[in-house]
Amino acid sequence: MLEKVVADLVVRYGGKYIEGLDRDKFRFSIFQGDIEMSDLNLRRDALNDLQLPVDVERGYIGKLTLKVPWRSLSSKPVVCEIDQLFLLVKPKNFRKTPLTNAEYEKQQQAAKVEGLKGFEDQHAAAEEAQKLEGGSNAGFLAKLTETVVNNIQVKIKAIHLRFEMPDCPTPFALGLTWTTMAIFSTTPDWVQTFVKEVEHKMYKVLDLQDFGVYMNVHRFQRTDTMEFSEWRAFMAEQITSHVLCVD
Repeated sequence: MLEKVVADLVVRYGGKYIEGLDRDKFRFSIFQGDIEMSDLNLRRDALNDLQLPVDVERGYIGKLTLKVPWRSLSSKPVVCEIDQLFLLVKPKNFRKTPLTNAEYEKQQQAAKVEGLKGFEDQHAAAEEAQKLEGGSNAGFLAKLTETVVNNIQVKIKAIHLRFEMPDCPTPFALGLTWTTMAIFSTTPDWVQTFVKEVEHKMYKVLDLQDFGVYMNVHRFQRTDTMEFSEWRAFMAEQITSHVLCVD
């Protein structure tokens, strides 16, 4: 039962960002202990929810490990560990003319449809939980799911986000790198904790180590045309602890 709850959560949320998450194969791997997946590709629409003016050109996760405390989900956090997160983005096509009324209405309708889909997914998950125990423990499952989501810890090593403008008069690349990142729940005083119930607000800490920024103009190197293995090696090599680098 608990395996299904966790599998549904991971596929529902992770499937928005990672290609090829299969629910049936995923459940099978859960029974083997900690969940481990390697060489994952990010979806090209992974950033759509953020409504950023960029498109994902390439995205890669070297290794994803999900550590689940099966016997104490109500008191210990699920930990998601990622080793190597590389993302290459490019600007969306620039519009020289503003949106027409028809185009604006179309965008608004698409946003409403997406919101409705999210609501339907949540409703379907609740119905599935009721089926698992004939409805008798639906409240318990809903509470457990909320607790798991509120307390998930994320730990990422070796992150490189790169933005490229290869087709402008002066091609350039702008990048962000950091060696480690962690996200966890805290008290209002920013002390790490396990959240039992959310009263008014959720408090989260985002901890970055060895954060660096670089901009390449004179030594710009286009990476979207590289072989994928060459691109991964390039992205890994660029991760440094430099605070700022412009060349």
